[in-house]
Amino acid sequence: MRVEHWSAAAEQGARAARNAVSPEDLRPYSTVPYFWSDWYGSRIQFAGVATVDGVEIVSGDPAGDHFVALYREGDRLSGVLTLNGQRHVMKYRRLIAERTRFDEAVAFARTSAPERSATATS
Repeated sequence: MRVEHWSAAAEQGARAARNAVSPEDLRPYSTVPYFWSDWYGSRIQFAGVATVDGVEIVSGDPAGDHFVALYREGDRLSGVLTLNGQRHVMKYRRLIAERTRFDEAVAFARTSAPERSATATS
């Protein structure tokens, strides 16, 4: 997958440097794709891939000024989209990297985000 965001370039450079300094501990570069953009005073962030076996809003409301949406591929968390959810996105990026089950990610959302919406698609 080709990811054209400066954060991917920085992460690749850091991995290359670690591999150059410690050739006995070579590891390939791998990441969960991530990007963000600021629009009219709001921050949109996405991590993972937007495969859509299902999407669930786990915090906020898409019609409002904040939400967190989780994307499901099979039984795994595959992506997260946030609007003004800066404190959430990196936690979910880690869960995606760990190949967390979708139901476990939703349970995590219930404990970490008091606002809950019933919006879901399958």
